Amino acid sequence: MSKDEQAFRVSLMDALSSHREEIHRLREEVAVLQAENLSLIAENRSLNAKVEALVARLEGG
Repeated sequence: MSKDEQAFRVSLMDALSSHREEIHRLREEVAVLQAENLSLIAENRSLNAKVEALVARLEGG
């Protein structure tokens, strides 16, 4: 293998390694965002229930 081919191969391996690290980081970030999203959905449902209860109380009172 020529020196140019070796250099090209090393360059490709470096790029692949960098992309793997980025993919891993993004997967972790997605997992965190999914957990935050689920928490916000639960909070939103709770707040909606409270609003509905308040509206029902105001309409009935």
